[in-house]
Amino acid sequence: MTGVEAGLLAPFAAHVADDGEHVLVRLIGELDLAAAPRAAEAIARAERRRPRTLELDLSGLVFMDSTGLRLMLTTRERALAAGRRLLVRRGPNAVQRVFEITALAPLFEFID
Repeated sequence: MTGVEAGLLAPFAAHVADDGEHVLVRLIGELDLAAAPRAAEAIARAERRRPRTLELDLSGLVFMDSTGLRLMLTTRERALAAGRRLLVRRGPNAVQRVFEITALAPLFEFID
């Protein structure tokens, strides 16, 4: 059940922080069809900085659907093509479950 279904609003936000060689994109709220364009723009902003390592922090998410998963996969593809390391900070169980039930978790380098 998402925050909207529970009668609560889980607004989406994306924050980008850069320390030179490492760029962090922190995603907060619900990563779904409505939020995906904003998440994609934040990730694109981070990628334009050409970091050696891009970290996507999913710990602030409360929900992620297949649109969010697709965004993760396309981000991974671009990282591989650019020779960039992609780290994914684990999300809560509901988010991690999306990776597990689709058997895509092994494609990502998860950190705690």
